[in-house]
Amino acid sequence: TTIGTTTTIDGDLVLVSDSKGFSFSYPTDWVMEETFGDYVITAPSGGASSTEFQILLEDSDDSPVEAGEAYAEFAAAFLTNFELISQGEATVGGLPGYVIEYTAAFGTGGTDRYLEGYVSANGFLFNVVYVGPLTDYDTWLTDGLVIWNSFDFGG
Repeated sequence: TTIGTTTTIDGDLVLVSDSKGFSFSYPTDWVMEETFGDYVITAPSGGASSTEFQILLEDSDDSPVEAGEAYAEFAAAFLTNFELISQGEATVGGLPGYVIEYTAAFGTGGTDRYLEGYVSANGFLFNVVYVGPLTDYDTWLTDGLVIWNSFDFGG
C-alpha cells in the first residue's frame, strides 16, 4: 500500500508527500520502504547492518519532550554500551521537538550511532531517526541531514 506520493526533483532527490500532512525528501540512490505508515530509507551501502533513516508515527499523547526524555531513560537502562552524546529541545521539521544523540548496541549487534528526534504534528508523535554503524555513520551523515532537514509538516 502506498501512503505517500513520490516525485523526483532535479534527478537528485525524491519528494514524498504523505496523506498525514507531512513531506520529506531523500537522495535517489537511497531505497525507501513503507510499512504500516512508517518509512525506512536505506543508504546505498545496504547489508544487514546498514545506515538508514526511519520515520515512525506513534499514536501517543506524550509531548516530544516527554517522549524523548522517556526514551533516553529507557536506553540508558537497557541498551548495551549506551553512551549519551547530547539531548535537548530542538526544532524538528520547523516545529518544537526534542533530539537525542547517542551510541548503543541492540542485543549482540555492533555499536551504532543515533540521531533521534521527536515532534508532534497533525495528531501524531513522529519519531525520526538517522542511525548507522560507527564505521558508516559519518559516511552517510550529509545525506541523512538532507532527509532530516527536508521535513515539512505544512501539508
